[in-house]
Amino acid sequence: MGVGANPVRVLGTIASTMQWTFHYTPDYTNVLALVVNAAPAGATVVSECRGRGCPFAKRVQTVTKRKTINLVPSFRNKRLHAGTLITVELTRPGWIGEDYRFTTRARRGPRIQVACLAPGGTRPGAGC
Repeated sequence: MGVGANPVRVLGTIASTMQWTFHYTPDYTNVLALVVNAAPAGATVVSECRGRGCPFAKRVQTVTKRKTINLVPSFRNKRLHAGTLITVELTRPGWIGEDYRFTTRARRGPRIQVACLAPGGTRPGAGC
């Protein structure tokens, strides 16, 4: 922390979990399950999809009460080609959030990366 920098006040840590299941072939990947469990009230769930076969670029959901969020309907029957990136971020002002990244690959399951997000941060795993 530099001179004169104000420390960020952390109010808590988002403790939601995710469940996922993918079906993959030599040519494409299907999302069979992609669920955020127990997203806390006041959180925002941002889903992004980049690559061939994506049904959308970005979706934002605000959580008004603690609940489970099923992201599968957006991906139903979509063929995601190798290299497609699905990102799911769970954030809440002042809280340490979560970042999930799924990169589809030919002939095998997606590469999965899970990291924290510092309050107000945009780089997964930095500062938290």
